[in-house]
Amino acid sequence: MPDTVVFIDNSEIATFVKALHSPVRREIFELLRTRTLTVNQVATKFGISQSSAVTHIQALEKAGLVSTQLVPAKNGVKKLCSSGIESVVVVFRPRLEPAAQSRVVTEMPVGLFFDHEVRPTCGMASETGFIGYADHPASFLDSRRRLAQIIWFEFGYVEYRMPVTVQRPGTIQSVAVSAEICSEFPRHNADWPSDITVWMNGLEIGTFRSPGDPGDRRGHLNPAWWGPGSTQYGFLKEWRVTPDGSFIDGVRASDVVLADLSIESQPSIRVRFGIKDDAEFTGGINILGSRFGNYPQDIRLTVELGGASG
Repeated sequence: MPDTVVFIDNSEIATFVKALHSPVRREIFELLRTRTLTVNQVATKFGISQSSAVTHIQALEKAGLVSTQLVPAKNGVKKLCSSGIESVVVVFRPRLEPAAQSRVVTEMPVGLFFDHEVRPTCGMASETGFIGYADHPASFLDSRRRLAQIIWFEFGYVEYRMPVTVQRPGTIQSVAVSAEICSEFPRHNADWPSDITVWMNGLEIGTFRSPGDPGDRRGHLNPAWWGPGSTQYGFLKEWRVTPDGSFIDGVRASDVVLADLSIESQPSIRVRFGIKDDAEFTGGINILGSRFGNYPQDIRLTVELGGASG
C-alpha cells in the first residue's frame, strides 16, 4: 500500500488522542486500513449498534484517520469507510496570544476559484477521483470543484478571492500568497519549464519559472488511486508584497508595493495564478491542495501585521 501521511498540529493533538483512546476505535481503524466497509458492516463486525458505529467512525474521521464516501445503494445510499493511513506527523506551531498576534493566515481550497479561463490540457481531481472530464474546460464550472485537491491547465488562469480579516488595514506590513505548484505535462516531465505568473488585485506581482512537472517519486500526500504516471508533487512558492516591492521567495520580482494593492478599500484580495499567452515558456500549471503533493496546505494568504498606524 502506498505511504499515506496525516499531518496534525499541536492544536489538534487532543482530538487525535481522543479518537484513538477507545480500544474499539483502534480496532476499527486497523481494520479500515486494509478493507473498505459500510457503517452497517462495521457494526456487525464488532457487535455494536449502528449508532455506536457511526459515533466511532465520526471520531476517527474528525481526526483525519478515516475517510467516508456516500455511494448509491439499492434502497438509497450507503456510507463507505476506509483508511490508507500509514504514518502520522505532528507539526508543532507556536501559539500566539491574541494581544501579540503578528499575522493572519487564511487558506482557500484550490477548487474554490471565483473566476477562470482555461484551455486544454486541463482538469481537476479530488481525493476520490476525477471531477468532470479531462481536457474539457466546462468541467471547471462543475459544483464539485469545491472538492478539488489538484487542478491543472496549459493556458489561462484561475482567480481566487481571499478575505482580509484584519480589524485595522493600516497595520498591514506585507501580504503573501503561497501554493504548491509546478508545470503541466500530459503525464509528467521533469524538464518542462513553465512561466507561472501571480497577480494581486489585478497587478502583476511576479513570474516563477517552474523547471518541470515532477514524477520521479510519489507525492507524500497523494491518495492511493492517483497513479504513478501523473504529476506527483510541486514546488512550494511564495509571492510577497511589501512597502518596498514584490518578492518571490525573498528575491525581488517587481516594483509593485503594498500601497498599490489598495487593501484598505476592499474586503478581499484577488489572487490570480496563470500562464500568459506571450510567456517565454508556456508549460502550463498544476496547483496542488492540502491532500496532494508534499505540502499539507491549500492556497495560503498570509497578512503580516505591525503597530497601529498614525
